[in-house]
Amino acid sequence: MFLPLIVLLFAVNDASFGFGPQYSLKFVAYLSDPRQGGIFPFTWSASWVTFVIAWVAGVRWTSLGRWRSLVVAASLPFGATGAFEIVYQFTGAEVQPWGFQMSAFSWISIVLWTAVAATSLPYWRVTWDFGVLVALFAGGFIGWAALGYPQITWGAISQEPLAYGFNIALKGGAFLLFLLPTLRGWQTPRHPNAAASDRTASVNTGDRRSPLGTSTGAPVRPDPPQGPTPAGGTLGGLYPGERSGP
Repeated sequence: MFLPLIVLLFAVNDASFGFGPQYSLKFVAYLSDPRQGGIFPFTWSASWVTFVIAWVAGVRWTSLGRWRSLVVAASLPFGATGAFEIVYQFTGAEVQPWGFQMSAFSWISIVLWTAVAATSLPYWRVTWDFGVLVALFAGGFIGWAALGYPQITWGAISQEPLAYGFNIALKGGAFLLFLLPTLRGWQTPRHPNAAASDRTASVNTGDRRSPLGTSTGAPVRPDPPQGPTPAGGTLGGLYPGERSGP
């Protein structure tokens, strides 16, 4: 799903009815040089950190392999950047409508950025801490708006502490909103691929599993014959106490 969405994203933005061919050129320039704009060094750093953490986790915790893990990890910075921009622009249009006037095509562009992260959705596992992050993210924007929604005007951090503070904190929150559920979904043995692989390994090696699903290291010894097993007996499964997942 990642490659079709990326192709669509740049095809639409590079089109004559969009931003033109310079869009891709600017993207490459921004990707290679973090010194673009007042806030971009943080966005650039957060993108690479998120990508590397997700990629390493995918390789170590799942059976997806290096390339599939790379593709899923690469989708997260697109989703985080797009999601932040959608909320940022929407809030600005409500609080400072004179300063936030995006064209319809610009909205389509940032929605496409967010849609790229759909690649990661099949691997998400939403937990209570994700709900806390969503609440903090929403509360942060509400607090920013309540203070007048101060913006960065190319001044130093010391000159515009509120603008920089809210922007950096909430942008970091946007990256966590996409990284956290992906990591939760990839934690062994919750990921379906990892759980299936783990169960196969236990059958092949003859490990006996404890009721918590962890290997005890003891070999499986067949029970002595005790006559016919009544209906509903424990021989219906290989390990009666095994749990395949939460």
